[in-house]
Amino acid sequence: FFFYKGNAKNDTIKINKKRVFIVGGALGSTLAASYFYVQNAWWSEKKVSFHFDDGPDLIYALNVDKAGHFLGGLQSSDVFASSIEWVGVERKQALWYGAAVGSGLQLAIELKDAYAPYWGFSKWDLAIGAAGSFWPIAKYYNTNLERIDFKFSYYRHSNVYWDLERQRGKEISKYSWQDDYPNQTYWVSFDIKDFIEASFWPDWLNVAVGFGL
Repeated sequence: FFFYKGNAKNDTIKINKKRVFIVGGALGSTLAASYFYVQNAWWSEKKVSFHFDDGPDLIYALNVDKAGHFLGGLQSSDVFASSIEWVGVERKQALWYGAAVGSGLQLAIELKDAYAPYWGFSKWDLAIGAAGSFWPIAKYYNTNLERIDFKFSYYRHSNVYWDLERQRGKEISKYSWQDDYPNQTYWVSFDIKDFIEASFWPDWLNVAVGFGL
């Protein structure tokens, strides 16, 4: 993704109405398309009564999904904040709006999960997703965190996700990489050059730690 980056000068820019319509249309259509997808992919079964997760959540996908919630919260927060900053909202305020929207989306997902027979309202998913949503805020107030980045990679080396879904009676598209946790890896990278301030360390070389199945 490429996002508009604010600075001290454009913190005082007035709201651009044309950009408001562009951002509103783009975000609205993206949310609608995303909801349509997850409604059919995650919540297509018959609804049950509201319930909290009773334990499986903490063993599902060996918690790789928690990294997905964190990164999902971070991305949605960053997209919204960057979009309304481009419209003309002051940067700090935009970041707080982004954190609120990102957390709100995580809450909406858990509320839907609470009525799904295979899932349940997960307090852990909500907390970790909200933490990701507030990560840009943390970076704003602590510039040392700029040295840390979160990334995602995907390589299909296993068909276990498709096999398990077939056992549930569902036929999944071969392109459903976004739900295929066994083949996903989540990374946290560190800008070593900034951490140790050593002349011998190349500017372009970071160290990353990956988490996956």
